Amino acid sequence: MVASGAQAEYDVFCSNGQMPPPFCSLLLSSIATYHTITLAMGMVSIVGLAATIAALAMKGPLFSTAPTFVPMYPPPLPPTGVSTSRTCSKCGRTNLATDRFCANCGAPLS
Repeated sequence: MVASGAQAEYDVFCSNGQMPPPFCSLLLSSIATYHTITLAMGMVSIVGLAATIAALAMKGPLFSTAPTFVPMYPPPLPPTGVSTSRTCSKCGRTNLATDRFCANCGAPLS
């Protein structure tokens, strides 16, 4: 885009002789530099795309098998007739029987 803009400036200002020759030669060299950079970036992107396609071809499909998920189970319920709560020995808060730590102070429940 910059190269085409610079080329348009050169065509408008330098073809009629409105600008001094040093400016026109500097404009031409910058146009050539922009074109070289554009070609180099194009080649790098083509090489990167080819490397990506080759890596995918060697590895195979990304998801050849569906991902498996580990099922989550709720904590076991206490047997019938057993207390469903425990009291923390440190702070005295009543916690569920399935809790391993006190919800208030974080102390382990025994």
